[in-house]
Amino acid sequence: APTPYATPIIWQIARTPSLSWLDQSFNLCIQEQNENRIIVREASLDSASFQQADISFIWGKPVQLQGFAFTLAEDELIFVVHPDNPLQEISLETLHSIYSKQEVYWNHEQSGIVIPWKYPENNDIQHLAEGLMGDSIEISIQLSTTPDIAGMLAQVSQNPDAIGFIPKNRIDSSVKPIRITGLSPKSTSVPVVATLQAEPDR
Repeated sequence: APTPYATPIIWQIARTPSLSWLDQSFNLCIQEQNENRIIVREASLDSASFQQADISFIWGKPVQLQGFAFTLAEDELIFVVHPDNPLQEISLETLHSIYSKQEVYWNHEQSGIVIPWKYPENNDIQHLAEGLMGDSIEISIQLSTTPDIAGMLAQVSQNPDAIGFIPKNRIDSSVKPIRITGLSPKSTSVPVVATLQAEPDR
């Protein structure tokens, strides 16, 4: 009789754009799977991929997803400027003005108009920044938009008048983090959450 083979299990994994740093761990898992398969997809918050995935990884609190949620870690949302910018901190009021496309000037010598950068509307980092700045803020659609964290780092590092925002774990020497006046790191920390469609085996 022929040797029976186990049917391979295919795990569908979805993650938001901010969690691209998890891909290295996913790749290690894929290499260790001899029979089973793991398929990883990057998806925006409004994507159907999250409804279809066996496991979803989200930076932020899941709202509409059904299943079992587990907090894996936390990361801070950090505003960043060019390394030559002497600014150390910024107020939420000033951020409101900047991101609602009012003309705001840096307060140091030889400075120009602040150039704010944002992400696409359905990007999870963009949602978190809007929540931090307050639900009442109306982000101008005229602002320059970059598709991902690498693009944000590139734009801010190349322009002395630029400002943007990224997860703390992605900060490098090409940009300078600034504090938000009156907010503690706990106030700007956001959970990294894994959501499973089915309850895991214990």
